[in-house]
Amino acid sequence: MTHQQPAEPTPESVSRALDALVFLGTELSGSDNDGPGEASAPAVRDLATHCRREADHLAGTLAAYGRTLGSLLVLDVVYDPERVDAETARAVLSDVLPSEARPCLTAIPVLPGSLGGRSPLALQGVSTAEPVVPADPDRFPQAAAAGVLVAVAGQFTDTDDDMVTQTSEVMDRVADLLRAHGAGWDDAVRFDVFYRAEGTTEGWAVNARERARRFMEPGPATTGIPVGFLPGRAKILLRTLAVRGARGLGLRSASWPSGHWDWPFHLPYKHGIGAASTVFVGGQVSLAPDASVIDPDDLAAQTTTSVDNILKVAAELGLGAHSVLRLIAFYRHTGPDDAATVRQVVQDRLADHTYQLTLVGLPYLAYERMVVEIEAELR
Repeated sequence: MTHQQPAEPTPESVSRALDALVFLGTELSGSDNDGPGEASAPAVRDLATHCRREADHLAGTLAAYGRTLGSLLVLDVVYDPERVDAETARAVLSDVLPSEARPCLTAIPVLPGSLGGRSPLALQGVSTAEPVVPADPDRFPQAAAAGVLVAVAGQFTDTDDDMVTQTSEVMDRVADLLRAHGAGWDDAVRFDVFYRAEGTTEGWAVNARERARRFMEPGPATTGIPVGFLPGRAKILLRTLAVRGARGLGLRSASWPSGHWDWPFHLPYKHGIGAASTVFVGGQVSLAPDASVIDPDDLAAQTTTSVDNILKVAAELGLGAHSVLRLIAFYRHTGPDDAATVRQVVQDRLADHTYQLTLVGLPYLAYERMVVEIEAELR
């Protein structure tokens, strides 16, 4: 597909685009909505009815900003693979969402049963004030731009190749999609990786170096999450959000607090990336600087440390708890009390501040005995 040459970014266009981003979670702190995992919410057996309810939830939030679902640049479907498959969810959402909504859609599998009795899926997203320009005619495009913003939907390959080979292939594809909109890896502010592995350090490290070699320092905020399921033979799913021009215009900053946790070998990513007014914090965990796990298997303690680490990263960029817009908490799900534990700890650490929240229950995290990882956006 031929793309019109994007307008050259300016300080004003970059700042305006980032100031206007709205980050949507599956639930809102302090609201009467108990969230997708609560048994108190009525069960809906009809998928279309449930998708309409989820879409209405997003639409209601966007209405407060004078926007509609057509402003979605990014849409994530957090789904239970035992109750619905990703392609069916996409097909139903295609019918449910208004035709003007053309977001980059990524389907993220959770541990079966972790969404509770209410639903097989939940929706979260990112809304922009500028028109969304899709990269292809698909209902849910592989990539889209909104001014200086470029989003790439979750990419994977259904081949028999090993994980490193698949990673290389998918990284090349994402690079091509970014390039079509005048962006590159050095414009990425958020880079998320979902991979099929057994929740061990070795499983995480096998393709970490292959991904990392594409980035110039300071790299984006990143989150790497092992999932127990991906479609077909896919071993890895990658997505990204980029801001054209922020680095070259001097509107990009990075955070790495002194004494903060680190990976077991050098990677180019930073814990926090500031782009104009907005800060993107990569997945924060309960690790020591030597990558050893603090409070092994203790969900409440690790959640406390993860949130506190987010606030340390944000503080270096001039923001505090009142600036949190959205948190996405990936946690090891063993029962219904786990989601409630994460939710309560987050609420305690952020006091009365209102923020969007998504809870993603998984069978394990990237390190043995690490049980939660939380990423965030702040302004």
